[in-house]
Amino acid sequence: MIKLSYERNDDLGHLERVHSDSYLHRLDRSRTNQTAVMAIGNLAFLQGKREEATIIWQEFGIPSADALKLSGDYANSQNYYYEALNLYTQAVNYNPDLSEVWYAIGVLQQEQNQVEAAIEAYETSWSLRNSKSIEPLGMLYHETGKYELAIEVWEEALQLFPQHPRRNAWWRNLLFGLRSTQQWQTMLRTAQTAIAEFPGEPQLYIELGFAIQNSSGSIDEAVEAFKWAIKLDESLPGAYTVLGNLMVQNQQFDEAFYWYSEAIQRDPENTSVYILQANMFRTSGNIETAIDLYLKALGKFPANAEILYELAWAYRLRDDKAGAITTIEEVISSKTTPEIKYLLRAGLIYEWAAEWEKAVDSYKRVLSLEPGNETAVTRLDSLQ
Repeated sequence: MIKLSYERNDDLGHLERVHSDSYLHRLDRSRTNQTAVMAIGNLAFLQGKREEATIIWQEFGIPSADALKLSGDYANSQNYYYEALNLYTQAVNYNPDLSEVWYAIGVLQQEQNQVEAAIEAYETSWSLRNSKSIEPLGMLYHETGKYELAIEVWEEALQLFPQHPRRNAWWRNLLFGLRSTQQWQTMLRTAQTAIAEFPGEPQLYIELGFAIQNSSGSIDEAVEAFKWAIKLDESLPGAYTVLGNLMVQNQQFDEAFYWYSEAIQRDPENTSVYILQANMFRTSGNIETAIDLYLKALGKFPANAEILYELAWAYRLRDDKAGAITTIEEVISSKTTPEIKYLLRAGLIYEWAAEWEKAVDSYKRVLSLEPGNETAVTRLDSLQ
């Protein structure tokens, strides 16, 4: 967590006031202290005395950009965000080829949630081939929906750094990007190449399973890949969950229940698996068992909106008007701004229960959040 100094002067003078062992005090004790000399130069520089600062640094053989970088590192180590960013920025103004400084700027901007500024800094660092920038840049591209750019970063990194210790992670990130863009054939070839390099990495087999499932549609081959991931790491809950999902798609509900149960055993705090398991029974028509599982999950995760959301529809399928309405209203009342899907489900339940005014109100609330929502527009048209 970055802390800010109690006042902002665009200089390092406050360090002198808040730290008894300031740069100036050390300079008084030792005129040959290089760190102190750099600090004096920085103070002069930040106060607009650029020529004087350069003379000070040159007299002691310190390149200007290096002096600014090192003092920026010190400010950063003390968690003074503004001062560190200012010093780093001045350093790259002196020498724009300082890839480590661009990387440090990216980190500072990312910590302050300045995403676009962070991306720009990481891009510059990566253009100078600083491998530290690969992962934060790729991840920020992915998080902001720039999937193709993320894929380019991972592919280029793997090509340029054949011995890098982070290659395993890069392969996995590349495969995730290809999955996000549904490039199934490319993903299949990439997964096979990655496994040839890292045959003992279970996550690669999970990605291979996704690629097989979506490129050839072979459920059996996909299942084999997921099971191989489990063989490599039995504690991997994601593989069990994926197998459960595949079994549901194949309408093998007993098998699905088994795999979801295994996933829950290995990751008991993951609410989504409890929901998937209950949803599976609801899909198969076993509404009572589904409701029992939703209620059991609520015992472990009280007032969980997602569980209540699914439970409300199970009550609807059981023709339990009171249960469905009470449950969906509990979901909506728990949120200051309910999610659109909650309001849409409320509208459908109110329609089914002949609560027409409440249905109209729900759909209007959807349109206030997302004007033009097709489902809300269609349902309102049918009600008016």
